[in-house]
Amino acid sequence: MSSVPGQSSEPIFFPLDQGERASHMTVSQLLPRAVYENLAQMLKESLPDLGGVTDHDDSERFVRDRGHMTIFLDGDRGTGKTTVIVNLPQYLEADGVRERYEGLAEAVHVLKPIDPSQLEDGDDLFLNVVVAAVLGDKQVKAQRDEKPELWQALHESLQKLGSALLGKETQSDGVGLDRLRAFMGTQELVGAVHDFFQKAAQLLGKRLLVLPIDDVDTTLHRAFENLEVVRRYLVSPVLLPIVCGDLSLYHEVTWRDTFRRLTVDVAHYHEQAKPFAESLAHEYLRKILPLHRRLRMPEVGEFLGNYNVFLGVENRAEGTPRLVLPELESWLRALLAGAVNNNENSRLRIPISTIRALSRYLHQI
Repeated sequence: MSSVPGQSSEPIFFPLDQGERASHMTVSQLLPRAVYENLAQMLKESLPDLGGVTDHDDSERFVRDRGHMTIFLDGDRGTGKTTVIVNLPQYLEADGVRERYEGLAEAVHVLKPIDPSQLEDGDDLFLNVVVAAVLGDKQVKAQRDEKPELWQALHESLQKLGSALLGKETQSDGVGLDRLRAFMGTQELVGAVHDFFQKAAQLLGKRLLVLPIDDVDTTLHRAFENLEVVRRYLVSPVLLPIVCGDLSLYHEVTWRDTFRRLTVDVAHYHEQAKPFAESLAHEYLRKILPLHRRLRMPEVGEFLGNYNVFLGVENRAEGTPRLVLPELESWLRALLAGAVNNNENSRLRIPISTIRALSRYLHQI
């Protein structure tokens, strides 16, 4: 039987022992192929043009090209967002992808996903976690002895970034000229962040660093602050953030913060402020998460209807029967509802709402 129009014709093998693991052994086990393909296309389009650019005019190029090109991976809990960003480097290395996007794997370095919940209670800036993720990358640390000059340049850039961060943290502590100097240091912070990412990319010999940020919205009491870090600082042409989360929850967090700021000093203004807060929240998310850079994770029903998704590993004994997901769906419906004609609401919904739930179910049978 053929697959649903628009679905990948390549066979996908859903491992029965996947469980809670986000990483896969082979590319053939990756489910949302359309999402991976769209990500690869966006990465290709996001590669900065470094031809003829020198260190002298890089600051001007940064000001000219500065903008929000963040990719947003939208999906409910358990739809497989973490699995996508964890396995993105492996997908880019696949032979077929290398042929379709020649040179992309060599030009891009995907950092390990970072989690805003790593921010300690005493810290007040998610940017600290971002910088630590770059410095802690295995490939970055491996270049220390191989490229000492570029490593030294990265270290010097880090020192400048640290000074700029210190200026931000002490901005409200000083008075007079001290406070003015601290404020001027915060104005240099964006440029220092860009210079740090650029030095890291040069150290790796890459044109673009990809930074997956997993579920900014999970740390609710800091969700808007973390979004502000993405808006203010993660705008370097050599850095591409991939933010994961639930768009409706992002909007709720942004709307509530905007509403609180509008009404904090004004009594009896709540009803009038609501439409303003709604409008401002929509515009804020449009700016930081551009509409054309948003990808929606498929619902589990799309996979249950795909005859190209096989259960079990790819390499198995020849002649062994193999079940596809639509056959599993039919078996579950027969088990739940028995012999029904699907009329008068007799077709029951299968209680498997997400890919995570499906993985857990297959792991137990």
